[in-house]
Amino acid sequence: MGKAIGREEQMRQRTIAFCGALAIAFTVSAQALQETVKPSFAGQWIERDGELLTVAQKSENLTLTSKLGERTQVTTYRLDGKPSKNSIVTIAGDVLMVESQVRWVGNSLLIISKTTRGPGASWEWIRIFSFEAALDDSDAILNEVVIDHSHEGGPGMVTRLKSFRRKTD
Repeated sequence: MGKAIGREEQMRQRTIAFCGALAIAFTVSAQALQETVKPSFAGQWIERDGELLTVAQKSENLTLTSKLGERTQVTTYRLDGKPSKNSIVTIAGDVLMVESQVRWVGNSLLIISKTTRGPGASWEWIRIFSFEAALDDSDAILNEVVIDHSHEGGPGMVTRLKSFRRKTD
């Protein structure tokens, strides 16, 4: 009878070990999945001042089309860590080249951009895109934080928060 209890105990220990290994495997798989699956910001978003932001997102890039009044700006960013180059048009009509680096920080997208305009005039800005929690997709809020820092002769640092709601027709 002692041998039968030994077998039962051995089976119980094997079962516990198997369940423990299975739990670890599921945890590691869930963490790996969470690290690889990033949110999609794709869609049309509208801010309270009327700015319309259209986001097209693929695994390799993110394209932002911002429209406020008659002014439209299109920027495309690489999501593979390599530099992105865009041109922007200022209110005065000047065309400036911008180089950006993009990376994910958790489920937020961090874009660090730098523009140089002539000798001694350069500036950087940071854009961060993230979702605010919503019960369903129609209530989703896309937040954009812009931190604009002027290096030479500028006003210092300015931080703006824009909150966009998903545009519904």
